[in-house]
Amino acid sequence: MLPSKNDVESAASKKSNSNVKCSLNMNVNISNKKKDDILEIKPWKIFKLCISLFFLVALIILLYINDKKYEMQRDTLNKNIVQLEHQFDKLDRNIKRTYDFISAMRSSLIHNISKVYRNYDNNNNKFNIYSNKALLPVWNQSTNHQNGVIETNSKTNVNSIMMSLMRSENNLIVDFNKTLHFQDNKKALLTSKTQNLRKTKDERTDIDDMLISEKVSRTKRLRRDNGRDKGSQQNKKRVHFRKRDPLVATFIGAIPKQRITNTAQIGPWMKSNRTDMQFSFTKFRLVEDNMSIEVAISGLFMISVQIFYNGESEESSYYVLLYSEGTSNAKRLVTCATVTSNITGEVTCYTSIVTYLQKGDRLSVQQKEEDSFRLIDLREGQSQIQLVMLAGIGRKTTKS
Repeated sequence: MLPSKNDVESAASKKSNSNVKCSLNMNVNISNKKKDDILEIKPWKIFKLCISLFFLVALIILLYINDKKYEMQRDTLNKNIVQLEHQFDKLDRNIKRTYDFISAMRSSLIHNISKVYRNYDNNNNKFNIYSNKALLPVWNQSTNHQNGVIETNSKTNVNSIMMSLMRSENNLIVDFNKTLHFQDNKKALLTSKTQNLRKTKDERTDIDDMLISEKVSRTKRLRRDNGRDKGSQQNKKRVHFRKRDPLVATFIGAIPKQRITNTAQIGPWMKSNRTDMQFSFTKFRLVEDNMSIEVAISGLFMISVQIFYNGESEESSYYVLLYSEGTSNAKRLVTCATVTSNITGEVTCYTSIVTYLQKGDRLSVQQKEEDSFRLIDLREGQSQIQLVMLAGIGRKTTKS
């Protein structure tokens, strides 16, 4: 039973702290036609929805499979590129090693040949005097032949003088003086012939006497050398430093242009073939992937370095480091710093130092800045490392 209107009004007039309770019963009647429309779902709509879901799932699966295939192909391609780069670097190193070996063998062969010829010239220097004197008769014969040619020419000159005397009387005095001068020359030629004959006879006798004296002096020299060898064994060994021409080796970049980051070594390097083989320094080898130069002989060296920078960085500097054999810490030999003042950003930094290097010492060039990238041009004529050997210990030289 629902409360009446009077009951509701009487309940509202009660105190405010009392609760109001109402209950409502409702009955909703829906027609059967609308109920069937709501509950009924058409089958073609369900089929269409299933097909769309199927195609969407298939498309997602195909995209995923293609993505995986592309990733696998990219990985295999990167692996092949890395393997090719490794093989190329290995082949390049082998080519450089063979080239350095061939150049070293060639320089050593030329040095040995020049040494043999030098010893041969030193041993046979005294015989050149005798051979020159023995050729004097041949030279005298050639001078006699020339004198005969002069005599034949003199006859033609006499005829020309006589014809000129007959043609003009004005040139009579001049032509007469010419004939007198010619007769004097003819007499001088005859006297020179006789003197040459006398000289050849005297020189033949002198050569025989000198050969005899040479045999005697040779035996005396051998006896004296044997005596010196016995005395030198008793004396102390002394190191002799003798003067010799300096030797030079120039190194250029194996990679023409490169960008280096913070505190990276500058390189790799390779030897330039610009130096003449006579003055080429070969007592070295490139180590640490051609990033360092190791000296194979002790001596006094001049080290000069030039680096060509090209970029937006204003300040550029580098160290020349020395790694001695048996030590792990590097020693800074010299530092070079420069500032770019032009718009293009091209600048070179050159420095040099003279120092003593021991066998096994290694040299390298390291970038100083750590804040930005540097573009370096290591081509020939732009950047280089030059090693000049001024004096060395144990170098076999000739007496100056």
